[in-house]
Amino acid sequence: MTSMNRALPRVIFFLALCFSQTGCGWFFGEKGVFRDRSNDYLKAEKIPPLTLPEGKKSASMGDLYPVPVISATDFGYDQGMEYEVPRPMPLSANSREDKVRIQRVGGESWILIDAAPGELWPRIRNFLNVNGLNASYSNIGQGVIETEWLQFKTDPELQHTYRLQIDQGVQPETSEIHITHYSIVVSEALPADINWPKKSINPEREKWLMDELAATLANDSAEGGTSLLAQNIGGSVKANLGMLRIEPVLFIRLDRVRSLATLSYAAKKEGFITFESDTDNGLYYIGYKDPKDMKPGWFKRVLHLPHNPKLPTTEYTLAQLKGILPQAEALEGAPLSKRSKEKMLPDAEGYLLMVTGEQNNFVVRIRDPYGKRLNPKEARQLLTILRKKSHLMTLIRFASLGSGSRGNATLVEWTSGTLMIDCGFSLKEAEQRLQRLGKSPESLKAILVTHEHGDHIKGVAAFSRRHQIPVYMTPGTYNSRDLGEIPYLQLIQGYAPFEIAGLQVFPVAVPHDAREPSQFVFEHQGKRLGILTDLGSITPHVEAHYQNLDAMVLEANHDPFMLASGSYPPSLKQRVGGSWGHLSNQQAAGFLQRIDCARLQHLVVAHISQQNNRLDLAQATLSPMTTQVKQITYACQDQGFDWLSVN
Repeated sequence: MTSMNRALPRVIFFLALCFSQTGCGWFFGEKGVFRDRSNDYLKAEKIPPLTLPEGKKSASMGDLYPVPVISATDFGYDQGMEYEVPRPMPLSANSREDKVRIQRVGGESWILIDAAPGELWPRIRNFLNVNGLNASYSNIGQGVIETEWLQFKTDPELQHTYRLQIDQGVQPETSEIHITHYSIVVSEALPADINWPKKSINPEREKWLMDELAATLANDSAEGGTSLLAQNIGGSVKANLGMLRIEPVLFIRLDRVRSLATLSYAAKKEGFITFESDTDNGLYYIGYKDPKDMKPGWFKRVLHLPHNPKLPTTEYTLAQLKGILPQAEALEGAPLSKRSKEKMLPDAEGYLLMVTGEQNNFVVRIRDPYGKRLNPKEARQLLTILRKKSHLMTLIRFASLGSGSRGNATLVEWTSGTLMIDCGFSLKEAEQRLQRLGKSPESLKAILVTHEHGDHIKGVAAFSRRHQIPVYMTPGTYNSRDLGEIPYLQLIQGYAPFEIAGLQVFPVAVPHDAREPSQFVFEHQGKRLGILTDLGSITPHVEAHYQNLDAMVLEANHDPFMLASGSYPPSLKQRVGGSWGHLSNQQAAGFLQRIDCARLQHLVVAHISQQNNRLDLAQATLSPMTTQVKQITYACQDQGFDWLSVN
């Protein structure tokens, strides 16, 4: 029996060896059950070519809608370069996930939608027909629709007409809709041909139609089909990768203002930092850090290990780099980058973004700080990221360093800067939390203070002194306690609105147990963000200010039952639950019922008590009131919440 047990493994090994020699052939060989059929097409019989009947011309048999030829250069490659198969781009047609945004640069506005012109054309025609805006002229090849003359009941003395121009967007499978309004007095004869102005006669009338069309496109089911005749509206996309002198470049077919604005937006997105810029000469000094590297890995998250990623920095100025850049033809034909061998301004970090060309035909290059060409793969990857991030020109975005009784701070970023609301953390901790969100203290234009409680004001003075940042607060907040030296103090007088670098700030008085507390509503290029925490009740004044927001941070501090049965002393329970304390889950839900939430892209539930509330209780109370909100986020004490964008 023992000898048989010893022989058994040898028998099994022998049988396995035999099977391995024959099994593959039996299963996968030429005559196997699962034989390889990948080359069967080579054995297909040839058929004779199609013979046309007499009198028929072969030209009429061509493709009505030919598929365009796509070459390697469309993806930033050239002959002789190692080719990598590009990732396919997602289709947007009929995905029912269209993203519709109204964007503004300078005095120009347009609707941006994630849909191809061929899909968009019939949807716009349907919108006009349903609303009685009959088309007097349309040119599907040019993407133009002009409406018949109409009158508004509120404006009987004028006749109005609109021109809708559909163009390709910056990205593939996107479209832009530009609307122009024109009017004449009723007594004038209707012109046979309209000399359309560059800008609308009445911007308010333009805004009305743009808002109505954008809302319809955002809410309809995109079941209007696709027009093949409209597939070439607007020509090619407005930004595409290509090759120029064996170097990957980005071609932008926009006017100068929009081209520079698009690049400025993209160069401030997650991952990119703009050190300095010279827009007059189309030059940007930027750094890049992969956003994945800014977040802690799985191991650090599980063990709660510190994660302190370093943002890109530089010791050199753009003026210094411009002094050593090659010029003219030498710049065009610059050699490949060898940073380690540069003797002048050694070890310069980051990249130079260079914009050259003329109106509607700009070329964007990305080089090392010395103006030398990057490795083609690296250049192509960075340009691809810039192009992708230029698609959504975020008008406002916001994030939190932490939200709760142990410290609060919120960041608001718009197209011209970033500010911080409150700083309830120590100087060192605030700096570390800023790094987690990819921001440096130097990037802040101001600190706004809501009130003097320690979890909101603890680090304000020290942070302001260290980084020379202006601080805005009410006189009552400033005089409530000794805050120490604040070098650049701006007092908010009478809760009057003010502006910081193009961002409109509306202070709102709230009932809270502080000397002169304030919350804030921000507005930038038509987008509104409201911050509303640390108040014990909702007054008519508060309710009036927080209507028609695109995003809101709202307090849901406590559950009344948990507060009443908790360990707080009676005086503290009365303070928190009173009219001058904090909002409960139920109060926050009632507030959401009474305001217009139709525009809300984001609702952040914040300042959730760790002792007197639970996430599941807040969710159960608030969820029924937030059916219109696109995204709900619950902020926490340790991580706050990550960047949320209002587009």
